[in-house]
Amino acid sequence: MEPKFANGYNGRGLALDKMQQFEAAIRDFTKAIEIEGENAVYWHNRALCFRNMGLLNESIQDFDIALTIDPNSPVLYSNRGHIHRTMKEYQKAIEDYTCEIKYGGHSSAKAHNNRAFCYAKLNKYEEAISDYSKVVELDPKNVQAVYNRGLSLLKSAKYEKVKHSVDI
Repeated sequence: MEPKFANGYNGRGLALDKMQQFEAAIRDFTKAIEIEGENAVYWHNRALCFRNMGLLNESIQDFDIALTIDPNSPVLYSNRGHIHRTMKEYQKAIEDYTCEIKYGGHSSAKAHNNRAFCYAKLNKYEEAISDYSKVVELDPKNVQAVYNRGLSLLKSAKYEKVKHSVDI
């Protein structure tokens, strides 16, 4: 491979990651970063590989760097949010999902659903209900969001609203 071909190292790293040859993939992503360190995609891909290896702190570090390069990327916020959620750092995940919504448009049912889950984990049921309602608005056939909204209503003692919450 051409020694200064960052995209080639990145591409091979992606293939190696898919084949679960994580250490080799990390080496290739690192080489791509050494050649072209201002490319957020390379940092993102290495972060995902670290995640696949279970190295969540290293993953967060790479996402942080990628976000300094591309601070308006909804994909970066979404993926870092998933790591925070996995680490049970729900408030940080909420912040990331909020940025995902901000930079990716308000029409992401997935982002609202992820944020609602985190709000519910923090017993912030009003916020969870609001986000689950947005999910149902954007994706009326999302039965899981209807169910989770109902649970949040129950936990917030809004019993009268529960019986109407299944109206989709």
